[in-house]
Amino acid sequence: MNPREASSLPPGRQPYDPLVGFRVGAIAGGILGVVVVAISSLASFWVVVVAAAIGGAVGFWTEKSKMSGEDPD
Repeated sequence: MNPREASSLPPGRQPYDPLVGFRVGAIAGGILGVVVVAISSLASFWVVVVAAAIGGAVGFWTEKSKMSGEDPD
């Protein structure tokens, strides 16, 4: 790509960043849930699901709050 050409995405945060945060948070929460199930006596699928849901919510909220603090320039 020629550096003088306009890029397809402007610099800065994109509108879909909260969804990426949700995805990364859900994956991290799911991995944490699997670790908790593996090292404890809790052998439940729901521990992993709840941990993934909480991780996804935290990731979404984090990215959403980062977007609200920036100038729309």
